[in-house]
Amino acid sequence: MAQAYDIPEKLIAGKEDFYVLNKLTRLGIGKGGFSKVTLAEYARCCTPENIHAVCEDYRAAVSVDMDMDTADFEAGRRIGCPAAVYWGELSHTEKYFKPREACGRSTVQTSSASARCPAATTRPSSSRTTSTTSLTRSSSSRATHH
Repeated sequence: MAQAYDIPEKLIAGKEDFYVLNKLTRLGIGKGGFSKVTLAEYARCCTPENIHAVCEDYRAAVSVDMDMDTADFEAGRRIGCPAAVYWGELSHTEKYFKPREACGRSTVQTSSASARCPAATTRPSSSRTTSTTSLTRSSSSRATHH
């Protein structure tokens, strides 16, 4: 996802359902347990603009983020507004990092907690159209970005 623009975007384009299914259902820390309804909603929201934004976030994480965060930390700068920070109880964040400790060092006022996410609790709002029987849709139903 962090490769140069627009390599990952083009590799995922038109294969959003495949991407969502393989990213969220393969075995691994914090993966699996999603209902078909939840996966369909993820796939519906997986637009070219969304994929590009995710890739840009990954690109920043491997380039400028750490240096900027380190400079802020060393200068004593902290997030001044109240912050609520959540992560999955079974996620890699919980297993490999110390999120509660990091939140306390980075913010003035933090509410943080891990959360156990039940598998089939996500329900799409009535204004959204989501298929519960199939995740495969034609790519024409998604917005296109050129």
